[in-house]
Amino acid sequence: MVAPETFADPAALVRTVVRAKEREEWATVAACCDEASILLLRRTVLGMLEAPRTPYTAEMAMRHDPTLPRAVAEWRAARAAQFADPAARLADELPGVRTLEAARALAPHDFLARWLAGRGFAGALERAVATGHLDDARRTALLDHHRTRVAAAEPTITVGPPFDLSATFLFVPWRVSYPGMHDDGEWRSEWERERATYTAAERALGDERLVAGEVESYTLRRQPDGEWRVVVDHGTFGGTSAVISSADEPDSDPPA
Repeated sequence: MVAPETFADPAALVRTVVRAKEREEWATVAACCDEASILLLRRTVLGMLEAPRTPYTAEMAMRHDPTLPRAVAEWRAARAAQFADPAARLADELPGVRTLEAARALAPHDFLARWLAGRGFAGALERAVATGHLDDARRTALLDHHRTRVAAAEPTITVGPPFDLSATFLFVPWRVSYPGMHDDGEWRSEWERERATYTAAERALGDERLVAGEVESYTLRRQPDGEWRVVVDHGTFGGTSAVISSADEPDSDPPA
C-alpha cells in the first residue's frame, strides 16, 4: 500500500518505487505508475503475443551460416520453436495468466504487476530453468541468496535534483547502494584480479565509480489532480520483454 502523500512528492515517489523494485514488490511498483503508459505497454505486449511468427528452420540457420553443423542448426530451430509457442510466450510475459483473453481482461495495474514479475530476478530464473540453462537446486540457491541480501540491509537511495522536461513531465535521477554490496567474496576476488592489470589512473577511476554507483532515472508525469506517477515502458525497470526483445534465432548454442 502506497501512502497517498507519496504521490505529491517526486523524490518520495522515486524512493518508494526503487525500494519496492529492489524487493520485487511489483504490485507496489505498478501502483506508482502512470496508467496511460501502462495501456500503451499492454497494447505492445499483447500485439506481439497475438502476431503470428514465421517458423525458424535449420535450413534458415545454415543459409545464414554455411559453416554451421546441422545438429547445431536443428537445435537452434528447436529453441526458436519454444520461443514461438504462444503458450510459452504468454507464460514468460505474464506469469499465472493462461490465455490471451485473460490477459486482455486484466486491469492495467494488475497487468503491469504480473508483467514485471516475469521480468524480475525470480522470473528470469524461472525462464532459465524452463530453457534448461539452470536446474531447480541452483535456481533455489540463487533466489534465496538474492532475497537474503536484499532483506538483510536497507538500501541507500539517493535521489538527485529533478528537472522539468515540460509542464507535465519531470526527469528524476537516482541511484541505490547497499552496505557491503561489493564485499561478496567471489565478486571481490574477480574485481581485485582485474584491478591489478589497471594503471593507477584506471584504478582510481574504477574505485570512484564503485563508490558513486550507477545513476539511473525515471520520467514522472503529472496527473490531472496534480499528483505524480512514473511513466513506464518495456525497459523502465531494468528487465526487458522476452516478446519485444527476442529475435527468432536464439543467441546461444547447445550445451557441450
